[in-house]
Amino acid sequence: MNEQIWERFYRAEPSRSRMMRGTGLGPSISKRILDMHGCRYAVDNVEEGVSFRVRFEG
Repeated sequence: MNEQIWERFYRAEPSRSRMMRGTGLGPSISKRILDMHGCRYAVDNVEEGVSFRVRFEG
C-alpha cells in the first residue's frame, strides 16, 4: 500500500470529491498517536477495501 495514506488530506482515488465527508486527517492523527506510544501498525488493500492493523505492546 502507498505510504502516502498517512499524509494529511491524502486521497488515494482522484475520483473522490469534496462531497465525501471527512477532513482527511484521521490516518495522520492516528499515526502520530501510535508513533507516540511506540505501537506497530500497517495498512493493506484487501478485497473489501482497506485493512488497518495495530499492535499494542504490553
